[in-house]
Amino acid sequence: MFWRKLNRYLIIGLLPFLLVSGEAVRVQAKVFDRVVAKVNDEIITLSGLQERMNAELVRMRQAGMPDDMPLEGLKEKLLDRMIDEKLQIQDGKKLGMSVEEEKILQALDDIKKSNNINDDQFAEMLRREGTSLDQYKETIRNQIMVSKVVGFQVNNRTKISGDELQAYYRKHRKEYLLPPRVKARHILFILNDVLTPEERALKERKAQEVKDKLDAGEDFEKLARQFSEDVSAATGGDLGLLERGKMVIDLENAIFSLKAGETSGLIRTPYGIHIAKVDQVIPGGLKPFDEVKGGIEQQLRGEKFQKNYEEYMRDLRKTAFIEKSIGAPKPPQKQPARNKVRQSALSNKLPPLERSKASSAKTGKQRSGRTVRSKRRVDPDSILPPLTISKPKPPQRHEEARRVEKAPLTQSGSFEEVQEELKKLKKMRDDRMISESEYRKKKDELLNQL
Repeated sequence: MFWRKLNRYLIIGLLPFLLVSGEAVRVQAKVFDRVVAKVNDEIITLSGLQERMNAELVRMRQAGMPDDMPLEGLKEKLLDRMIDEKLQIQDGKKLGMSVEEEKILQALDDIKKSNNINDDQFAEMLRREGTSLDQYKETIRNQIMVSKVVGFQVNNRTKISGDELQAYYRKHRKEYLLPPRVKARHILFILNDVLTPEERALKERKAQEVKDKLDAGEDFEKLARQFSEDVSAATGGDLGLLERGKMVIDLENAIFSLKAGETSGLIRTPYGIHIAKVDQVIPGGLKPFDEVKGGIEQQLRGEKFQKNYEEYMRDLRKTAFIEKSIGAPKPPQKQPARNKVRQSALSNKLPPLERSKASSAKTGKQRSGRTVRSKRRVDPDSILPPLTISKPKPPQRHEEARRVEKAPLTQSGSFEEVQEELKKLKKMRDDRMISESEYRKKKDELLNQL
């Protein structure tokens, strides 16, 4: 039951990815994209992180967060969350887990129903944000996979025994103590500063007359409806269940000194004159275990789940390759001018060093080694953000487009060069210089070089 609820929460919560302001997404798409984290053989891009942050801001505002709320550290926290999700999905694949298409389609139906949108509206939202249905379904698939993995690896280890429940109940007895309570009524005659001395004297005589009628055996509820000036008069002066600390001290002391069925004398408080009656006295005591068992189990399960989850993530991170570079890339540092002068002077005095062939070969091998280590299997769809549709331009096929279509891609020597090539291809696709199929074909060729 717990994981069915969690699955529903995760899936319904995916809609903000489509509800993010289109203008905000378009603006972010213009920012230079780069890798902000490497997680084993997968990457997280700056554009993907920014989209996640935009979606989180939408969710937070829908939850009532003020627009001026400080957001320090939010991007770092979201990046850590995205890293955790990638590790969990990778773990699920190692365990042979998969997500059935039927569950994804059911999740799509839940999203549309909970947000009261039809198929056409949903398709338009996807189109507006430049996201295909397959891409969005993949996002849902990943979220379901995360919940399945966490359920298997963490929730299955989160068991609470009866002995643990009883031990907690005994240790926290004070938390389950019930104070003494009474069920009472009253009749109020309001005395305030606007009354004249004659009016105050009249009310005091009236209060005494009502008290005499009660002593003579007349019905309290009937007299309360007839004479009380409090809002409770309509219910016969009913005050409900009362406990100490909830009313003015003089009235409280008088009421809690009465036994069931007894009526007080005239009680004077800052509000006026009261006459009280106690219908029932409920002594204090300890709440029965069966009454609080469910709440204790929920609390202990939440605490143990959090502990097990943190241990699970620590174990995943210990055995994973994780590299984060969320800060802006540092520009190359310029060499101080005085160093250049010094080097120039030295070069005039000393002959240039000749590098031997063996040294060159060794250096080449080292460079080659660095390139080999950078070869990772990269998820093509995680290289670039979901497509952002720009204003349509007349389809023009000039020489550059034909050259890209026909010529084979050059071998890139680094991940950064591949990124630059991908940026060029994406711009040509957005400008309608090459088709979507040509773009995907060339992108796959580039990624195969990594």
